[in-house]
Amino acid sequence: IGVVAFAKNSYLVSPMSFDHGAVKFLLAQLNTDSITEKGTDFLSLLNVVNKTIKTKNKKYLLILSDGGDKDNFSKEIKKMRRYLPVGIK
Repeated sequence: IGVVAFAKNSYLVSPMSFDHGAVKFLLAQLNTDSITEKGTDFLSLLNVVNKTIKTKNKKYLLILSDGGDKDNFSKEIKKMRRYLPVGIK
């Protein structure tokens, strides 16, 4: 399990780990008070995810979001489709 938090920018909260207790602890520490720039930048999220799990054989990505304030996500969808051949599901 790995965790990436994102708004306008993305950052790695927890690298890939089998230590579920540590990941649970780090998740509990997340809050919106630490967000300095509001927004929903899925491209930033996808870039961090791609760098983080590049060497893993199986890749699963669960995105939890408020959906952002955009109506058109064609750039994000195009980028995600480029990742699909390398195994992100």
